[in-house]
Amino acid sequence: MKKLAFIFGVLMFVACGDDDQPIVVPDNVDGTLLKKAVYINTNGNVSTAEYTYDNNKLLKIEANSGSSTTYVYTGNLITRIHYNFGSLNTETHWLTYNGAGRLESLKKKVLDDITYSVTYTENDDNTVTVNEYNGDFALGATMVGESKVYLAADGSVSKLERYNGPATTTYHFTYDAQLVPTADIIGYDKLRFYHVGTSANPHNLLTVTGSAELTMTNTYNAQGYLSTAKEGDNGPSVKYFYY
Repeated sequence: MKKLAFIFGVLMFVACGDDDQPIVVPDNVDGTLLKKAVYINTNGNVSTAEYTYDNNKLLKIEANSGSSTTYVYTGNLITRIHYNFGSLNTETHWLTYNGAGRLESLKKKVLDDITYSVTYTENDDNTVTVNEYNGDFALGATMVGESKVYLAADGSVSKLERYNGPATTTYHFTYDAQLVPTADIIGYDKLRFYHVGTSANPHNLLTVTGSAELTMTNTYNAQGYLSTAKEGDNGPSVKYFYY
């Protein structure tokens, strides 16, 4: 699941539960605003995620497993994301941005406690330093991770370095020239550090090389938006449907 979440982002966060009942997949729609994503794993099991909006602001993603993700905006920026996995298993991510509207920090709350924080610091060389902490800054957080995100000219993430003590894991990303399923969602493009290597980028993932190897096969609808994405020859796939 960790590998797939890295590829498919939010869909995998809300749709990890498999449903044994058959799901009828509707015909593809040549729209532009993402309506539904259908994930098919290597065993043929199907999970779905349905997207609802207020105009082009994303309100909620609901999975057939019963989990959901709710989005809250301040102006045109997504400032809170609430994950509900059922029962009392919930967490909330609070996001802040700098004056230019770029992601600056994240704080994760489980119930009422801040358990995890991230800072995003822009550098002069078109990179972003990402520092991860356990605990609340006010109580003395412990740094648990550091990475650097390299940005291409179009703003997409071209490279990710994760530092684990003396070891460094490195991922290189390439993309197509087509539109991602989330392209028309207001504020979603600001989450490209939050969802590194996924649909928050301007274009769709084609390959990952370096510490992990991955090749995607993509197809597109008549509007030029991603229609299907498949990992390798026999890997999982996602189908996208639009309004």
